Amino acid sequence: FRAREAGFTPDSIVFSGVGKSEQELRDALTAGILMFNVESSFELEQLNEVAGTMGMRASIALRVNPEVQVDTPHHYTRTGERGNKFGIPIDEALDVARRALALPHITLRGLDMHIGSQVFQLEPYREGLVRLLDLYEQMRLLGATDIQYLDIGGGFAVTYEDELPMDLDALAAALLPRIQQSGLS
Repeated sequence: FRAREAGFTPDSIVFSGVGKSEQELRDALTAGILMFNVESSFELEQLNEVAGTMGMRASIALRVNPEVQVDTPHHYTRTGERGNKFGIPIDEALDVARRALALPHITLRGLDMHIGSQVFQLEPYREGLVRLLDLYEQMRLLGATDIQYLDIGGGFAVTYEDELPMDLDALAAALLPRIQQSGLS
């Protein structure tokens, strides 16, 4: 709703976040959003059921926890480490993808990760990307041929005092060749 009020078209909206309600899923499907970032097996099943009752297919990306070590100012802002409650653990992601591919009202179109907030280093992004791309190759072998999108974003640090900002040019130089080679956007 907020994105549409701000002028974004539904086909440019990805619905992310934990604890999406059934009504929110319905509203997003009715609006015709691009896709949902699915956080768990439970959400996957719930979305399949809601889409089915509406006679629709829901496009999704799996939010995968790549289990990379991140150094942030506070441990609560680290969302991509092993045991973190956000996202699908990477060692379960292939099974969740297999399930998504079998569901009648789901189309698996992407992979997503969010490793934390206030991240200044590029190495965790590089490591997370390598893990997602490896997972992507495994999913392709399962028949996941509709995957087009890769979301590795967010969490870039904001400077408040004397912190060094993230070098976005170095980040792009480290990640873009791998992303381009994958064929994902």
